Formats: sequence, C-alpha cells, structure tokens
Amino acid sequence: MKKALIIAVFLVFYATNSFAVSLSKVERATNVCLGELRSYVCDVDTKQFENFMKKFTSGMPEDMPRPKKPVLKKYWHKKRGMVIRVEGKNIFPYMTERAKQMSSQFAVELSCFFLPMDAKKERAKLLKDAELSVRKDGDIEIYTITFKEKKDIGNLFFKTGLPIPTNDVKSIEIIFNEKESLLEGLGIFYEKDQINTVSLDLKINYMELEGKKYIDEINFKMSDESLKGSFKTEFTKIDKYYLPAKQIRITEGKDVPEENRKIEVNFKNYKLNVKIPKKIFFEEKNK
Repeated sequence: MKKALIIAVFLVFYATNSFAVSLSKVERATNVCLGELRSYVCDVDTKQFENFMKKFTSGMPEDMPRPKKPVLKKYWHKKRGMVIRVEGKNIFPYMTERAKQMSSQFAVELSCFFLPMDAKKERAKLLKDAELSVRKDGDIEIYTITFKEKKDIGNLFFKTGLPIPTNDVKSIEIIFNEKESLLEGLGIFYEKDQINTVSLDLKINYMELEGKKYIDEINFKMSDESLKGSFKTEFTKIDKYYLPAKQIRITEGKDVPEENRKIEVNFKNYKLNVKIPKKIFFEEKNK
C-alpha cells in the first residue's frame, strides 16, 4: 500500500513537472518583449479621456480655476512594465485616479501580454491543484488545465486590458503552434454551477513585419453570445522597432456600457531608450 502511494505521488509529480517544462516553451515564445528596446515614452491620445475632462470641468464651480488641458503619457520599461500618467498643471487627484482606472483600456502591451513571466511563480502554484494534459494535432499543441474546483485566475494567464472574465474558471486550453512558435489562442471554460456553464474562445492573429510576427488582432467570443469583441493594433516603425500607432477595442454585450463599446487610442511622439525614474512606476503602483 505504501509503495503504491509513493508511485502515485511520483507519477503526479512527474506529470506536473513534464507539463511545466513543456509550458515553459510557450511562455518563452509569448514573452519576446521588443528585442533590445529597453524603454520608451510616448503621448496617448483618446476621446475617452477628452470626454471625461469635459464632464469633469463642466461640474466645477464657475469661480474655480480650470486645469490646463493635461496630457496622457505612456511609460514603458522592459523590466518594470507600463504605466499611464496624467501630466500638466493643476492636476486634481480625481483626474489621476480616473486615468489609472482607464489606463488598462488605453494601452495594451501585446508583446508580453499572454502567460506573463512576472506571474510565472503564481501560475505554477495554481497548476499544482489541477489535472494537466497535452495533446497534439499536427503542428498544434493543446495544453489543457482542469481545476478540481473553479478558480479566479486573475491575471496569471493574460494581463489586464481585455474585458474577459477571470472568475469561476473550471478549465483552460492553451493553443500553441509548435512549428511557428506562436500562441494561437485560448479556450476558457466557466462553471457558475453544475447546470450553468459557458466558454470563451479567444483567437490571435499575427502580421509579419521584416521577418518578425506581431499580434495585430485578437478576437474573443462567449459561447452564449453574452460577450464578444476584438482588439486591433496598427504599427509604426520608430528607429528599428515596430510600435503601436493605434489600438481599437470593440466590445459587444448587454452589460457593456456605451462608452466602452468602442475605444480608440493613438500613440505619438515616441522617445526610445530614455532614462525613466524608478519612482514613476512605484508611485503609480502605490496610489
């Protein structure tokens, strides 16, 4: 009996470890973060923030000085991540807080968006309490993670920016093209209860620019049609790097507010490999 238990434990450990090793290949492929580029700063332009400013100033007392039109700045660092800041004179705390809430909609860094490396340890912990399997279909590998109990996966498999539910998750499928070394999609299966189940299908499209593949469109759809949408990126070449010039997010669903159904963001005035003070990232995270 004891020997059988030891063998069973070993097999579970071997299966988990083998799965993790295979998944590491997918993680590395999805985290090629803009090559040698260390950092950049750019301006962010979107009607969503302009509309917010109009509503904000219209409700101010007439004798209160209006803030000068602030600017939205995107700061990106290879190791520290990305933040959006409101900059200008007479910036009210509420304006800063509102920009922080909207920042995930304004700018999505797709080069390191899926299976983020900064969540690798927490993701590994989650895998310990799951049934794991890998199956092949030609060049496609499908990694299936099935939890014993439904989970809130948070941002362990993708970062913020897409309106995809993360709670009540029963299983996840990771679809990887081994030949092209590209993540092709995700399947997420939700279980509200034993009767009510629904799934989300997410597909990733790429465009090739000078021999490299870039995510240019993501489409997602719930099986019950309660939510569907797309996220498109147009690129511009700055120096030797292709960076977002425009991102358009379209979301449809009965619970989606009208102002969030279409969000268009433009990026301009890029400055590459500039020194960004650490406090910019730490201040934003601590606010």
